[in-house]
Amino acid sequence: MSKQMSVTPRKEQGKSYSIIFDYLRAFAMLGVLAVHLSQQFPMPRLMKEVAGMGAFCVQIFFVISAYLGCSYFFRPGATIGQYYRKRALRILPTYYAAIVAAMVYIEFFTKGYNADVFHLGWLRYFLGLNTILPSVDFWQWNNAFGFWTMTNFIVFYAIIPMVIKFVDTWRKSVALFLLCYIAAVIVRLLIKFYISEAPFHQLDSMLMWSPLVQMQHFALGMMTYFAVRDSKTSLAAIMLICMAMLPCGFCPPPMLFAILTCLFILSVKERDVNIMGAPRKCLQFVAKYSFHVYLTHLLALAIGQQIAVALCAPSTVCFYMVKLFVFIVATLLFCCFLELAQRTANKLFS
Repeated sequence: MSKQMSVTPRKEQGKSYSIIFDYLRAFAMLGVLAVHLSQQFPMPRLMKEVAGMGAFCVQIFFVISAYLGCSYFFRPGATIGQYYRKRALRILPTYYAAIVAAMVYIEFFTKGYNADVFHLGWLRYFLGLNTILPSVDFWQWNNAFGFWTMTNFIVFYAIIPMVIKFVDTWRKSVALFLLCYIAAVIVRLLIKFYISEAPFHQLDSMLMWSPLVQMQHFALGMMTYFAVRDSKTSLAAIMLICMAMLPCGFCPPPMLFAILTCLFILSVKERDVNIMGAPRKCLQFVAKYSFHVYLTHLLALAIGQQIAVALCAPSTVCFYMVKLFVFIVATLLFCCFLELAQRTANKLFS
């Protein structure tokens, strides 16, 4: 029989509570997948517009990471060393495996990339610097295969142990969010009125996808955690709803999706959301491998495109069928490769 969730964070507040985050991970992964598929395959206009909103599902991952990151530090016996070790083992093996797969594809199966102005090359991605250092080719050295988000994850995981020492109440989490929100507004204003791209390429996009702007979504997840812990859910919900009603300039779509995610977490905090049997196992399976698919699906699409061009005439039924088939097979193979890297790292360092 499922248990009702309490306000205190007891081991993610039981199995029934963890299913909330499985929902969110699965939904976010499917949303990101949908937007990129809509860019590669023909579909009705309405369907393409709906799928396009999946671009903002990335912020759902940011909110989840912040919420669960906070919950870890308020468990009995939690240490900073254990946190860094667990996060590194959870994120870096799969991320580095995805970078290696991208490197092999680019260097051996395409014409290769242009030189990096800072002479770091692929080290940009291994060190999480791709949305911190500008480049002369944004799509090569700032956002190859959608890796822009990983800089934000790495920065957040690196600083949260220090942040949590000062931000340990609901009021302080609100102050942190407002600080991050104001910083993001300032960056957007600088981009609009003062920052010139020359001599770099798409410097405005790099800054918009950098931790300077995206950290506000992590802060929103932290604020939601403290709202649940400190029994401020009603006040937090009112605040979030008011923010969602602001004009688009003050609440752009990525922020709106983050707000809706937080409202979902707040609304189900004390509800019975337990799922049993095959549906639960299916949901857990999708959630478990969502990060693998997220990291490699764009690379799989690029491989599908290249093979389809070589075998079929562009924009034909055969072209799209081959492209879809190769994409599915490549995604599955990449997931196996990343899972192997994950398990190997766990055996070596556990």
